[in-house]
Amino acid sequence: MKVVCRAYDDGVAFRYELGNQEPVTIRHELTECTLSDETHTWMMDWIKDYENFYPERVLDTITRPTEFLFPVLTLQDKQWMLMTEADVYSMPAMHLSKEPKSATFHYVYAPEDSAFVAEPSF
Repeated sequence: MKVVCRAYDDGVAFRYELGNQEPVTIRHELTECTLSDETHTWMMDWIKDYENFYPERVLDTITRPTEFLFPVLTLQDKQWMLMTEADVYSMPAMHLSKEPKSATFHYVYAPEDSAFVAEPSF
């Protein structure tokens, strides 16, 4: 597997390239992002129709296991960051999962997408 990164004046992007010769089934995602506990966020709780509000929350005040939809806007130490996904036409929908007392977001497939088949040269 190869991680392809791009850096710009105002952002960073990455993607995984498997280089597989045969189809590969991917059952879960291991990507995660850790922020500070004091990070302010604007993110939508996961709901099936993907339409809801983006309330402001501080990470250390989220006290129950929660799943969130992209995009997620964050403010940490006067620095803004937007997390989202792009060019995902052949991939399942992703969202973020967070446990209480943790500042780590785990990237996970939506419940209706339990696996993803990566075609050759993905």
